[in-house]
Amino acid sequence: MIRRKNTVCKRQFNRRVLAKLNTVVNEIHNKPRQNKTTCHELNDEYNVETCSRSTQNVNVIPFNDVINNSGNEINFAYLNKQTNNSESDNDLRSALAVWASTKHVSQSVVTDILRLLHPYHPELPLNCRTLLKTPTNFVEKEMETGTYCHIGLKVGLFNILYFKQTYLNFLDRYIELSFNIDGLPLFHSSNTQVWPILCLVKHIKTTPFVVGLFCGTTKPKPLNIFLEDFIDEVSDLLKNGYLFKGILFHIKIHSFVCDAPARAYIKCVKSHGGYSSCDKCIEAGEYHGRIVYPGTTATLRTNESFRLQHDEDHHLKESPLCNLNINMITDFPVEYMHAVCLGVTKKLLNNWVSGSLRTRLNHRLCLQISNRLELLKSYIPLEFNRKPRSLSELARWKATEFRTFLLYVGLVVLEDIVDISIYEHFLLFHTAITILLSTRHISDVGIDTAANLLEVFIHHSKKIYGIEFIAYNVHVLCHLHTDVKKFGPLDNFSSFPFENYLGQLKKLVRSPVNPLAQIFRRLKEKEFCSSTNDNLFDENDPQHYWEHSRGPLIGLSIYKQFEKIVFKSCSFCTNKYSSSDSYFISKDNKVVQIENIVTNSQNITQIIGREFLEYNDYYTYPIESSLLNIFEIKNIASFLHVWCITDIMAKCLVMPTKRAEANLVCFPLVHSLD
Repeated sequence: MIRRKNTVCKRQFNRRVLAKLNTVVNEIHNKPRQNKTTCHELNDEYNVETCSRSTQNVNVIPFNDVINNSGNEINFAYLNKQTNNSESDNDLRSALAVWASTKHVSQSVVTDILRLLHPYHPELPLNCRTLLKTPTNFVEKEMETGTYCHIGLKVGLFNILYFKQTYLNFLDRYIELSFNIDGLPLFHSSNTQVWPILCLVKHIKTTPFVVGLFCGTTKPKPLNIFLEDFIDEVSDLLKNGYLFKGILFHIKIHSFVCDAPARAYIKCVKSHGGYSSCDKCIEAGEYHGRIVYPGTTATLRTNESFRLQHDEDHHLKESPLCNLNINMITDFPVEYMHAVCLGVTKKLLNNWVSGSLRTRLNHRLCLQISNRLELLKSYIPLEFNRKPRSLSELARWKATEFRTFLLYVGLVVLEDIVDISIYEHFLLFHTAITILLSTRHISDVGIDTAANLLEVFIHHSKKIYGIEFIAYNVHVLCHLHTDVKKFGPLDNFSSFPFENYLGQLKKLVRSPVNPLAQIFRRLKEKEFCSSTNDNLFDENDPQHYWEHSRGPLIGLSIYKQFEKIVFKSCSFCTNKYSSSDSYFISKDNKVVQIENIVTNSQNITQIIGREFLEYNDYYTYPIESSLLNIFEIKNIASFLHVWCITDIMAKCLVMPTKRAEANLVCFPLVHSLD
């Protein structure tokens, strides 16, 4: 008997889908015509969301009955069910449109499926482009190095406010916008790249959208032509606001979030590798094998001095963005993802693995760190998309992996391996960034404390790693706290949401022929299938999953029991279901292991668990770790106790430590503290 592989390539999968569809259609063809099969159930397999456009009065059913979560098999038994529902035709068309636009299925496959279904559903179109309302033309502007297409800021705002009904969230009638401009290479074998202008609406939970899109072989040149349509539209919105459903929304620019090269390019200043390239202060820089910036107390730049170009060594020419009513200094914050995670954290690891001999670790120590990282995989909660990897994969680590190392696992895997001076130097960096990432820590510990720690970190870097270590990314750490004072925690102005969207944008390109048109058409298809069901549930309203009846119970009046609950954007599970997701820290600083999740007849959620009895500071330098809710814990209680769900302060990452066999270290997930 031939055993099929569980994983197949996309082409083979599409062949199987078509073969099975042919079989089903032939079976249906032999049945009486009045028992016409409806295929609105193609759902469970591809887990596609509902598509409903109120402007077309389409009543759409969920597309989750035929296409399973794995996305690998169609439930053809369900596909053969007979129905006489008169609304199924519209349901089928809408569901197919959502499936085709969200699962990156090739148009030829969708067209083949439509032609198979057409004899039994004559109302379906015969072509994928008709189904998805694919635009045939779009306006593009020729530039020196490529072409530009302006999609529109107002179009994106309309989609956010209308389809997601988020206009109800802006009670003060102000909308703050954050922009990102960056390059994205499309292929490994050519220089073709896209430079999208992305916008993110702040203070609501949504994804970025494209305002404009450039495609060419180099950076968009000339810059003023690239930004012309964007600047005109933003200027109009800043002046006149945006009118939606009779409500005038005032537009504010929150920030321009870009990495150092892109920020220097759109501001028309020296790049990060040159003299006088710091866009926060007038520190000139020195050459020590590379340009370094040893000083941290230079005079700060101002919006006025920038526009008047007082520092001639800093400017290349006047930036087109000067035409906007923005602050050219403070509205361009230091970007945390590139400067901290991909910048300083990566630089530290590279120095330990392959740097100067005075700080490089030998192969045996690197192997010990790698083994510890591998052993910690099973302790990482599901909020982390990437688990720790060996140092042999360091060149391929992503920004989220460096963030995990800096905030959590680095302290555990480095202990007793690196020199104490290097370890405490790393503690300075870890502590400062942990403070600046949380509103709670900023309030309790203070921004000035973090600023002082970063100042000491930069000063000690010269002694430990040499002056050549103080490059641009290390220098800008001394300006990080000023951006936090204006914008709040670091995640409020990071590139993580933009970088995630760029990855999705790249998947829209299916061939090297006219990628700009491909992206534009795919975006318009997704816009056509925008769903009003994308509204997010209230984060304070718990969502329960996996009901069971196994206990334990301690005399409570129980209505239901669950293995998993989602609360405040975090998933909490029972210890039996997932031990890595079964810890939280309560508002009275007690670390709890969850044994059961229950609700009573009033639908009030309670947690049954065991708390740890002994708590110590995991480190005392540079501050006591308990100030950041980081503890060394041991001796879990044998008795059970009950906590209300509102008693949860944060989810915890609990790992073993090398200090004692029975001891554990507890880190609250920083994003869950607020």
